[in-house]
Amino acid sequence: MDAWGLFWIFLTVFLFPFGYKPIIILLSIASIFSAGKVFSIGSSDVPIFFFVEIMVILRLILPNKNHKFLTFKDSTSFVYLLFIISLWLYTYLVANLFGDLRVFSSINTMEDNYRTGGVFLNWSSANINQLMLLTAHLLLALICYKRKDVISKIFYFKTIVLTSLIFIFISFIWKFQPDLYSIIGFYIFNNLGYAINALHEARLSGTFLEPSAAGLYISTLCIPFLVHENKNIKLLGLVFIYLSFLNLSSTLFFSLIVSFLIIWFSTKLKLDYKVLWVMLLIILISLLFFLFGDEFFSYIDSKSLSQSGEVRAEVNANSIVNIYKSYFFGIGLGSERTSSMFLTLFNNLGFLFGPLLIYIVYRLLSPIQNDKVGYTLRMMLLISFFGSFVSMPELTNPIMWNLIFANIFYRSSAIVDESKKGAN
Repeated sequence: MDAWGLFWIFLTVFLFPFGYKPIIILLSIASIFSAGKVFSIGSSDVPIFFFVEIMVILRLILPNKNHKFLTFKDSTSFVYLLFIISLWLYTYLVANLFGDLRVFSSINTMEDNYRTGGVFLNWSSANINQLMLLTAHLLLALICYKRKDVISKIFYFKTIVLTSLIFIFISFIWKFQPDLYSIIGFYIFNNLGYAINALHEARLSGTFLEPSAAGLYISTLCIPFLVHENKNIKLLGLVFIYLSFLNLSSTLFFSLIVSFLIIWFSTKLKLDYKVLWVMLLIILISLLFFLFGDEFFSYIDSKSLSQSGEVRAEVNANSIVNIYKSYFFGIGLGSERTSSMFLTLFNNLGFLFGPLLIYIVYRLLSPIQNDKVGYTLRMMLLISFFGSFVSMPELTNPIMWNLIFANIFYRSSAIVDESKKGAN
């Protein structure tokens, strides 16, 4: 345990007694520090987001003002707890049943897997790690649903805006004070060990493990901020456009395209706005082509011909083969690390538990109706989800799950003061 881990432990414990809101703010901030851990247990690291998430689960279960101790005697709780238990048993079963398959294990790096041709599938700490993370996500999602009236969507949106300001601040340090960033990154938030590689990247990683993860985060907020009615939020959107040019990852480009498609098919925007956005997209692509065309195609070509490109292609091919060889049942959560969340969903969970996971999470999301803040949060969630299809392999991505929690809370207006509510 180092100073960074102690800082998060102290902050979480300090805010724990002060109701639900302060620790929700901390959870949202923790979502961008994926390159950090709180402490290690043996050879396993405890991520910051996971630690704060456990504390949020405990806090939301406990009573606060007029809200009583949370119970799980309803049918919804039974279904979700049954799904979590089934997921553990299912993963253990298929990981042993298809033990003759060769997988690119999450325990090893993709390069090590590529050199050795993978390893034989077996139940391992990689399965336990991913199951624990997803279990925490699902439990908190359920608890947020049961407490959906205690936090407003506007409040949660503000926590996301606050988090974006922290990311912008650290990104500016990376751009204008690289020596200071190296010190901060090395001694503070990049304490996972292998996360130190992000410090030497020529492209913006910010608080994330790699540029692709930062690219997904940037693109998740960029367009929704730009189309927001608040001028200050629009200004943040412009800042994120600037950060996009500092990042220039393939994940960023793909997710931005996803953003425009979501806007195009949205019923919230009139036809003239859709035409305007398409024109702006064409102008932007044309401008980028004329200004950076040579560099962009050189970058794409070098990535596809590089060892990294070969490794990713081999990983994807192997995962597709394993989907077929497992008779579409999947090989268990955490059994194989692919290069895409789309492949991970069906490779790990199969065509039964994969769609079922999406469905049970979807059932928890609150309706948007005519809620502008709710629409913005839903747009962000869709971008983070579909944007992960190109290069983000984890089903437990904190950015996506933080947005899931935000979309579960029902109320969009300020919460009525609890003392007044009790008096009525």
